[in-house]
Amino acid sequence: MRLAPIPTPVITGPRNSGGISFRAVLGTVTAELLEARNDAETAATAAATARTGAETAETNAETAQGLAEDARDAAEAAQAAAEAVGSTNDSIIAGRINDSASATSAALTASTAEQAVGRMSRSKHAPALGLYFPEAEGGGNAASAATNDAAFAAAMAAAVAGGGRLYAEGAYSLSSTFVITGPADLSLATLTGNASPLVKVGDGATVLSRATVYIGDVVRLAKAWGLSPGPGAGVIGTDVGVRIDDTRTCTIHIKHVQNFSVGVDIADDAGSLYNRYFIGHLDNNAINLRAATTGAGGAANESQFHGGRYSHNSGEGTNVAGTRHIAFLAGASSGPNNMQLFGGSIEGNVAEYHVECAGGYNQFIGMRWEATTPKVLFTSASAQRNCIRGGYGAESIVVTQTSSASKNTLDAPGSKYRTASAAGTDGVFVVQNTSSSDQPAWTILDVTGDPFGSGGTAPSATYCVTLTAQHLRGKRTADANPRVDLDFNNGKIGFGSGPSAITQFIRQEGAALLGFQGTGICASTDATYDIGQAAANRFRHAYLSGDIKGGGVVKSGAGATGSRPGAGAAGAGAMWFDTTLGKPIWSTGSAWVDASGASV
Repeated sequence: MRLAPIPTPVITGPRNSGGISFRAVLGTVTAELLEARNDAETAATAAATARTGAETAETNAETAQGLAEDARDAAEAAQAAAEAVGSTNDSIIAGRINDSASATSAALTASTAEQAVGRMSRSKHAPALGLYFPEAEGGGNAASAATNDAAFAAAMAAAVAGGGRLYAEGAYSLSSTFVITGPADLSLATLTGNASPLVKVGDGATVLSRATVYIGDVVRLAKAWGLSPGPGAGVIGTDVGVRIDDTRTCTIHIKHVQNFSVGVDIADDAGSLYNRYFIGHLDNNAINLRAATTGAGGAANESQFHGGRYSHNSGEGTNVAGTRHIAFLAGASSGPNNMQLFGGSIEGNVAEYHVECAGGYNQFIGMRWEATTPKVLFTSASAQRNCIRGGYGAESIVVTQTSSASKNTLDAPGSKYRTASAAGTDGVFVVQNTSSSDQPAWTILDVTGDPFGSGGTAPSATYCVTLTAQHLRGKRTADANPRVDLDFNNGKIGFGSGPSAITQFIRQEGAALLGFQGTGICASTDATYDIGQAAANRFRHAYLSGDIKGGGVVKSGAGATGSRPGAGAAGAGAMWFDTTLGKPIWSTGSAWVDASGASV
C-alpha cells in the first residue's frame, strides 16, 4: 500500500513577516510529512506480512487437524479390522510367514521366532521358522489318539524333510509309539497313553546324531508294573515310557515320566553314545532309569546325566522286589560303562536297590541320597571300577557286591568303604610327600583330634599315627613324643614313654642277631614268664660277661653217663648232673671231673 504524493503548499502574504523564513517552515513541514509517509508504508508492510503468516498458520492447522483425523480413522479401522478378524488373525500371519516373498516373512528373524510360535494357531506348518506342528496334520489337544498318532508321525516326517523341528504344546492322547527322528520341542506338551514305549527317540534303524530333543510330560494312563524280581536277575519291565534307541551326540531334556515299569530306557542294537541327558522328574516308575545293551554289538556308554528327581510313591511299599531308581544292566554284552551322573536326588524307601550296576567305570557324583538306608548293588563280572563320589547321605549307603564284582569304590565323607585292586607290586595307593622323606604322607588322629587345626593345635602335634617314607610312629594324642618308632631307614624299633624322646631300641646286630640299644630286658611280671620252653623252642647258648643271679635254684643239664655231652664240646666250667653217678660233674675242657677233681 502506497500513500498519495504530498501536494506542494501554497503560501500567501508577505514572504518575510516577523523575521520568520517561510522557506524554512516549508522544509520542516515537508520533511515531517515524508517521515510520516515512510512510517505508514513500513506499518502497512508489517501488517501485510502478519496477515500472510496468519493465513499460513491457519492452513497448517487445518492440515494438521486433517492428518490427526486421518490417523484416528486409521486406528479405528485397524481396531475394527482386528476385531472383525479375531482368531483368524493367526492364520493370516502364518500364511504370510509361509509366503517367502511377503514383507511379514522378510521381517521375521530368529530372535522373534519363539514369540511368533505363541501367536500361531499351528494349523499350518511354518517352514520359514523351521517349525512343524501336529495340528497342521490334523492332530490337536481335542483330537482322538489315533488321529494324533498319524499327525505326530506326519509332522515329524515334515520336520525332518524340511530341516526344521517338531513343536507341540498342550495335552495329546496317543495310542501307539511316537518316534522322534529329528529335533523336537515337546517341553510344553503332555503325552498320555498306554503304548510301550510311548515315546521313542531314534527309530533303531538309522542313528540319530547331534539332535536336540525336549520331552515334556509322558504319563501312562494305567500303571501296570511288570517285573522279574530278584537282585541281579536282570530286572526287566514290560512297559516303557521313553526309550532312547541308537542316538549319538544328542542333547535330550526329559521333563517328567510317570507310572511306567521303566521310565526312561536306554537300549539299543548299534549304540547310544556321547549323549547328554537333563532329567526333570522320573516319577513312580518301577525302574526310573535303565540302561542296557540289547544287541550283540550294542553299547550304552559314555553319556552324562544332569540333575533330576528319582522317586516312588511311598504307598507302593518298602523294599519292593525288583524296583530300582537307576539300573545299569548287562544285556547281550557287558553293561554300560563310563556313564557320569551329576547331582540328582535318589528318594524314598520303596526301592529294593536304589542303584543296581552291572557295568564298569561309571561315576555317581554329588548325588543326594534321600533314603533311610540307601542301597547299591554291584553285580556281575563286568561291575568293576565304579565309583560313588560324595553327595548328601552318601556315607549311609550300604553296598552289596556279588562275588564276581570287584574294585568298586564308595568315596564319601564319613564312609568306611574303600576297595581297589592293583596288579604287581606298586600297590593300591601310591603316595609321596615331595617335601621330605621324613615328613608324613599319612596322619591319623583319634576321635578327639581336629584335622583342620582350627583349635590352634595342628595335627602334627595331636597325631596318633604318622607314616613317612622312613618311619611309622605312634603315640597318644597328648604325648609330646612317639611311644613306638619303626625306623625303616636304620632297621630298628624304638620304644619310649611319650614325654621324652625315644632312646631305647631293638635292632639287628650282625647277620643273625638282634641287639638291645640303650636298654636291658626284663619280665613285665615277676616270676611269671620263661625264656624258651622245657622241651621245645629253647635257646642254645647264653653268653654273659657277668654273673647269673637268681632267687631260686640253678638247673644244669642232667642225664645218664652215656648221654652226657663231650667235655670239649661243653667247654671248661660246664656243669652236668650225672644221673648214673648221682652227682654233679664239671668239664675241664678235656675231661669230666667230680667235686674232688677226680676224673669220672
